[in-house]
Amino acid sequence: LANAAKFSPVNGTVEVSVVSRGATVRVAVVDQGTGIPDEFRSRIFQKFAQADSSDTRQKGGTGLGLSISRAIVEKHGGQIDFMSDPGRGSTFYFDLPLHQGAGQPAAIDGVVPGRAHILHIEDDPGIVALVARVLGDLATMSSTSGLEEARHKLEHEPVDLVILDLRLADGSGMELLPLLSSRGLPVVTYSAYAVPVEAAAQVAAGLSKSSTSNQVLLATITALLKGTDAAYERIGQPTEAGQMAA
Repeated sequence: LANAAKFSPVNGTVEVSVVSRGATVRVAVVDQGTGIPDEFRSRIFQKFAQADSSDTRQKGGTGLGLSISRAIVEKHGGQIDFMSDPGRGSTFYFDLPLHQGAGQPAAIDGVVPGRAHILHIEDDPGIVALVARVLGDLATMSSTSGLEEARHKLEHEPVDLVILDLRLADGSGMELLPLLSSRGLPVVTYSAYAVPVEAAAQVAAGLSKSSTSNQVLLATITALLKGTDAAYERIGQPTEAGQMAA
C-alpha cells in the first residue's frame, strides 16, 4: 500500500481487492504508477533492492519493504508476486491459505517455537524488523542498538543465541566477542562486514546482509537452536557449529 501510494500520480487511484480462491484467498493492490522495469523484476523482493531510476531514488526508502513483506507472507504459508506493465501501473498480490483452526505450536526442525531467547545487536531498525519477521515465532526476540545496552541485556536477561552486527553506531561489535565466547553463547554475525580470521573461532556462523537469503538466515538459526529446551543446551564448539551452518 505504501509503495502503491508513493509511486502513483497525484489524484491517482489505488485499488485493493480480496478474492476467495478455494482453499486460499488473494489480496491484491493495484496502482497507476510507473510500473516495474523489466531489468529489475528478478531482484524486486531482494533486501536493499530498488529500481535504479531517478524517480525511485527521489521517492526514497530503504529497499527492505518488499523483502519484509515476502518474509511475513511466507511465514503464514503463502506466496507473494506481482504483475506490471511499465508506464501503466503494477499489481502486487499475495495468496494465503484459509485458516483451518489454531493448535499448539509444533516443533520446527527440533526447535520448540518461542522457547529459546535470541538477542539481536543491530542499530538499523529495518534490519531488526526484517530478521524478526524471518524468524517469526522460532524464538523470543529482543534487540539493542549499542554496546553498553547489549552488555546490560546480557547481564540481566536470558540469552541463548546472539545475532551481531560488526559495525554499530557506538563502536565495533567485535568488542563483544570475548564476552559472548566466555559465556558459551553461539554468535551469528549478520553484517556487511566479514569476520576477521583471528576472531573466526568465536563465531558460529558469519552471514552477509547483502547476499544471505531469508531462507539461509532462518536455516542457520534453526540449526543452531536444535534441541533447545527450557534449559538451553548450548553448542560447545563454535567452529563445528559454523561448519554445520555453512
